[in-house]
Amino acid sequence: MSDINIEKLALKVTGLDELQGKRLAEQLAASLEQISPLGDQPVRMELVRLRVQPAAGASTENIARQITAELAREINRS
Repeated sequence: MSDINIEKLALKVTGLDELQGKRLAEQLAASLEQISPLGDQPVRMELVRLRVQPAAGASTENIARQITAELAREINRS
C-alpha cells in the first residue's frame, strides 16, 4: 500500500446531524487508508472535487465507501 498524504479535506454533506457528520469523517478516514494508487510513481493533485449522491437513507459507512471509491478513481486517472 502506498502512502497518501491529504493536507485538507472538506465535506459538504446535507441531511446529517453533527454526530452523523463526525461518524462519517471517522469512517472516511479509515476507508481512505485502504486506497492504493496504481503504479509506483508519486501522484500529486492540487485540488480534487468530488460529487457523490448516496441513496436515500444510506449509512455513513456506505457514504464513506462511495467517497473513497470516487477518490481512488480520480487518483488512478492521474
